[in-house]
Amino acid sequence: MTTAVMSTIFSPLSGLWSSLDRTIQVVGYSKAAAELARLGYHEESKACMMEIAKLRN
Repeated sequence: MTTAVMSTIFSPLSGLWSSLDRTIQVVGYSKAAAELARLGYHEESKACMMEIAKLRN
């Protein structure tokens, strides 16, 4: 009984959590890339943008 209730309640929430986590990571990498580019660290900024591309796929 407990297993059925847990899977019914937490299964949809795990997908929501995964989506929220990925979105927060994309926002963080985007802000970091913008700041690094502003400071002149273009290679590091490009690395952050490549991580964003990996997260979106």
